[in-house]
Amino acid sequence: MQGVNAVFKLVEYNVTEFSYSINNEFSSQEETLQIPFKFSNKITGLDENNFSIDIKAKIEDAKNFPFKLNCAIRAIFNVEKWEENKEQNEMTALTILFPYMRTLVTTLTSAAEVQPIMLPVMNIVELVKSQRKAKKETK
Repeated sequence: MQGVNAVFKLVEYNVTEFSYSINNEFSSQEETLQIPFKFSNKITGLDENNFSIDIKAKIEDAKNFPFKLNCAIRAIFNVEKWEENKEQNEMTALTILFPYMRTLVTTLTSAAEVQPIMLPVMNIVELVKSQRKAKKETK
């Protein structure tokens, strides 16, 4: 049996940033907190067939959440002539990487002796599209 030649390949990924700090000013008694989660991404071409994508998750609402968190991942993907379908390739990369981000946040917050944070399951493509639409409307 021959191996499958993948059209879209995750070459590597690395955690490029992770910071966590307790919010000593937090004093809510609510049992269920909304996670003040912010997400951003940036795509960069490396050559005709490779690009990198940086994704970042932040929790930084100092008054309404027990801690602050910054987490960033950089990945390199290989796809032939990636710029011809740049937006589709970007969205595919985000769909692949977001579960890595969720796992990283949960694993690291569970080690911090607080209730582990599970970023919600979401349609990351729709989140990015709505953020971009909102950004355009504010210009």
